[in-house]
Amino acid sequence: MATDAIHDAKEVCNIPKLGACSDYLVASCAKVACALSIEHISQVLCSEWAFSMAFDASTDLQQTSWVDVRIRYYQNSALENLHLITLPFVGRHTGLATFKMFEKLFDVVYPLWKDKLIGCSTDGATNMTWRLSGVVTRIQNVVKPNFMRMWCLLHQIDIIMQKVYKRVGCNFYKTLTSIISFLRRQKKLVEEMQAICLNLSATRWASMLRVARFMVEKRSEIVTYFAETEPSDRFDQLPTPAFWILISVINEISTHVSECVESLQGRRVTLQQQTAAIQSLMDSLQRFAFVELTPDDDTLPVVMTSSLLGRGRSVTLT
Repeated sequence: MATDAIHDAKEVCNIPKLGACSDYLVASCAKVACALSIEHISQVLCSEWAFSMAFDASTDLQQTSWVDVRIRYYQNSALENLHLITLPFVGRHTGLATFKMFEKLFDVVYPLWKDKLIGCSTDGATNMTWRLSGVVTRIQNVVKPNFMRMWCLLHQIDIIMQKVYKRVGCNFYKTLTSIISFLRRQKKLVEEMQAICLNLSATRWASMLRVARFMVEKRSEIVTYFAETEPSDRFDQLPTPAFWILISVINEISTHVSECVESLQGRRVTLQQQTAAIQSLMDSLQRFAFVELTPDDDTLPVVMTSSLLGRGRSVTLT
């Protein structure tokens, strides 16, 4: 099988030996592959009656900005989610600059995109969703009526969880960051546990889950280390019983949310499945917190679900 694959690769690339493949030839093959993929997507858009798109901007470790574009459509009783292109982005990520990039791209890929584009999903950033000059607003102004603006459900969950963590009482967040900083400096403890405490990210709720899980799993070693450390070398503020209770509760809550997020990360997740996943998450959190709804509160889950889903509008994942 391996020999056949190598032989096929030589024929496709038209080279006698794979080891003789130059950077130029690799780049040429990559360009051909991208062109064929874009041509396929262009043909798909021509054959479909409508489609939606999703795009997001980010910066890599080399401080290079990128804009990622995906295409979504319904075909053969299933949702299709295709990656169109990832483009380098020079300059500020303003609504106007991003829109011009988007318009130039789709005018080439599919000139009739304004007649078939029915929705756009973003991460909710201001330059994307601003009602006056955001990217989605500019797109909505040039397409047909009834255009759907969609806010990534995972991004909404991220924002909510960040607020939840920062509203925990007893100076929990400040105490946790101080303890993390202290633990990461203890080389002896790191060697004993064969693990180092992870840093806490202020922009990603999942980092709290990883930290809480670490603290719960290594609680015995951490408590013993504090007890055996000389007072002069000890951390100024020892973790109290209340702190360990809070970190355990947060670990449990974050685990429930993580399971929900994993179920929402499929490329073909429908709105109905999203709604069901959020409802299941709320039910599990209510059971965990021993919350019982009164007859007057029967609509609470529906209201909260509508809030998460962007005021009742449909939501797709980016």
